[in-house]
Amino acid sequence: MPKYPRGILGVKKDPKNQVLFSFNVREGDEWPSDDDEDDDYNPGDDSDSGAKKSTTRKSQKRQKGTSRTQRNNKKQKLSQNDKDAIESSRLMNSDAVPMLPPEIWEKIFMIIVKKEGAIPFLLRAERVCQMWKEICTLPHLWHTVDMSYGWIKSSEAKFKAFCRNRLSQCKDLNVSGCVFMKNAWAVDAIVKFCPNLRTINLSHCKKLPNGSVEKIVTGCKYLEDIDLNSTTTDAVSTQTLNLIADKCRSNLKRIVICNNMVKSINIFLTSLTWKCPNLEYLDVSNVKFTSGWLALDLLNFQRRCPKLKRLYLSNVVTQARFDTGREQALAEFPGFTNLEELSMAHQESYLSCETLRRILKNATKLTLLDLRGCTAEQIVCVLKTIDCPNLQHLYLSKSDAATCQCLCDIMKKWRHSLTDLDLSWNNYSRNVLESALTSLCEGEGDCNIQSLNLSGTRVDMEHLRKVLHSLTQLETLDLSSCRDLDRGCKRIYKTHQEIQQLRKSLKL
Repeated sequence: MPKYPRGILGVKKDPKNQVLFSFNVREGDEWPSDDDEDDDYNPGDDSDSGAKKSTTRKSQKRQKGTSRTQRNNKKQKLSQNDKDAIESSRLMNSDAVPMLPPEIWEKIFMIIVKKEGAIPFLLRAERVCQMWKEICTLPHLWHTVDMSYGWIKSSEAKFKAFCRNRLSQCKDLNVSGCVFMKNAWAVDAIVKFCPNLRTINLSHCKKLPNGSVEKIVTGCKYLEDIDLNSTTTDAVSTQTLNLIADKCRSNLKRIVICNNMVKSINIFLTSLTWKCPNLEYLDVSNVKFTSGWLALDLLNFQRRCPKLKRLYLSNVVTQARFDTGREQALAEFPGFTNLEELSMAHQESYLSCETLRRILKNATKLTLLDLRGCTAEQIVCVLKTIDCPNLQHLYLSKSDAATCQCLCDIMKKWRHSLTDLDLSWNNYSRNVLESALTSLCEGEGDCNIQSLNLSGTRVDMEHLRKVLHSLTQLETLDLSSCRDLDRGCKRIYKTHQEIQQLRKSLKL
């Protein structure tokens, strides 16, 4: 055994050099100390009790710290809905919110629901107090329900209970893109508990069970508005579309089947023409047909559906059937007298001047016209002859406007009413573009254009200054890819402030 065994930390023990502490007291003396000299010394307490008290204090501190951490974690785990409910409860218990009778709160909730919808407001409000919960369960407050934001994520039992207790008087239901619509029980719940539906939005429900639309149309007898944008092939099959026209008949006012692959679209349009006289909105944009084009019986369509307000045929090859050899053919067409919006945009348009002239006949209420991509000769010149005094939105990008010599007359005609004008990506000759912009800037009265798109055109600095000086209400201005402009000007100006900075830079 060594003379001086090693102590703590491997240091050799030496009686001459005593250490402050040792686990083995018999092999080394501890450093002498006197408790009387300590500041926290109590004569009546021994060292063991002091150690116990210090340990107790430390454990209490640990428990307090742990409880604080738990409370902080609980606060962090509170969702935004819980925070809103707590804040609303605090306000209800304070003097800031008066204790109104339930009838007054019901009227207030009705105003909010009409403006913002039932979800998520009613789901949050029902957690504030018992009175609000009873008010929020009233079925007539759930008139318009939008589930497309994912507020409702529940099981079969919960969804059925929700439809039974809340949606018995629902008339406008939006389930666009909802994941639960892939289940047959969701469709059955809507059919069973929502018999008074007027509007149903099934857009982007790409996993609808087969026969779902047929069940909804058969069970909900008052449907006026059906949205089938980007749905399944079964939802827009020939059998389903014909069933919609047959069941809804005069109730149907709006139908959307855009962004789908549709077979026998011409059969459906014929059925729609003869069975749905109150149709106001038809959207078949970006629809792919097996036949290759849309054969539109324009004369019967105008006669049978005189209330049509919005017609969207973007990226659809349309061939209207009429007798072009007869001189009195145009006079036979009544036109769409209530038409407000027409979109015929196409990448490779086959729209003819005769078809456009017959569609726009007597369209005195037209406010939006989209002819982007329509390159038929003289098709833009048709606009000079139509009787439409208050057109607000005109889109002529990549159209025949580049060779239209009467473009300046068109600008003069609607200068007072236009708010949105698109002349982009047309290879104008300098004279055509300059005369059009001059007519736009120097006409009589104020010009109310708020959005102007000149990208890809040959506008120069002189006429840009005229535009900025005359069109004082501009909110957006697109000058991208305008090669004749100075460097630094060729970009998109998205706000009124950015346009003001452009004016200052040009010293206007």
